[in-house]
Amino acid sequence: MNTNLNFKTMLRSAIFGTLGAAMFLTLGQMTQAADHAVHTIKYANVGNDMKDGDNISVVETKNVCPSDEIEIKLVLGSGVSWWKGAILFKKDKDNDYLSLVELQDDTKSKTARVSCDVFSNRHFVLSKAKAFGVHTNMYFIEDAPQKMTGGNRYTFTWTKD
Repeated sequence: MNTNLNFKTMLRSAIFGTLGAAMFLTLGQMTQAADHAVHTIKYANVGNDMKDGDNISVVETKNVCPSDEIEIKLVLGSGVSWWKGAILFKKDKDNDYLSLVELQDDTKSKTARVSCDVFSNRHFVLSKAKAFGVHTNMYFIEDAPQKMTGGNRYTFTWTKD
C-alpha cells in the first residue's frame, strides 16, 4: 500500500511539476513585447473568423469618460469561459506590461480606464488561454493608438474561441 501511495504522489508531483514549469514559461512569454503576439492585425480586422478562429466584436461608445482617458471593456459571450485578457505592453521593454482586464469562468465582463498617454505609448494586445490553459498573446492591434481615441469606451466581446 505504501508503494501505491508513493507512486501516486510521484505521479502527481510529475504532472503538477510539468504544469508548473509550463506556467512559469507562460508567465515569461506574457512579459514579451507585444510585437511577439501570435498575430499582428489592424483595428478594422477585429471581427469574425480571425486568424486563430476567434470571433471578437468591437463596439465604440462615444463620450463615456474624460477626453484624456480610454475605457476598455472586455466581455465573454455565451459559451465562452476560458481566460481572456486585454494587455498593454511597453513598446521599448520586454518585461513591462499592464494587464487592463482579465476574465474567466463566471466573470463575464470587466471594464478599465487608462490615460491616453499611457495607451499611446504601449502596444494593445488581446490575449487568451489556449491548450492546457496557457495564456497566449494572440492579437497585437498595431493601429490601436490611432483608432481608439480618448473619451470613448471600446467593448470587445469574445463570442467564439
